Amino acid sequence: MSHQGRYLYKDWFFGTPEIVAEKIYRMTRYVGVTYLNCTFNLGQVPHAKIMRSMELFATKVMPRFRAYVPDQKKYPRKEDAPDPKGYFAWEEGMPRTFA
Repeated sequence: MSHQGRYLYKDWFFGTPEIVAEKIYRMTRYVGVTYLNCTFNLGQVPHAKIMRSMELFATKVMPRFRAYVPDQKKYPRKEDAPDPKGYFAWEEGMPRTFA
């Protein structure tokens, strides 16, 4: 995988619903996110794939966060985060919260 490909997979919300949920969880826990805006239509992705991605996000990812209520005072600052270089990135081999 190219350097750019590794960057996109690590830091963007690509992957299975389980991996996407893990990345979002890490971002909410370590950064204190209160809103998440998603774009499913990137480049020349066929309409059917976009619709499938939206369906998976709505049915497999979003339900895991129904009870999420952000409390930004609890979140560490970047310098105190578990991984200050990429404090919500998830990489293959890291433990999963929703496993």
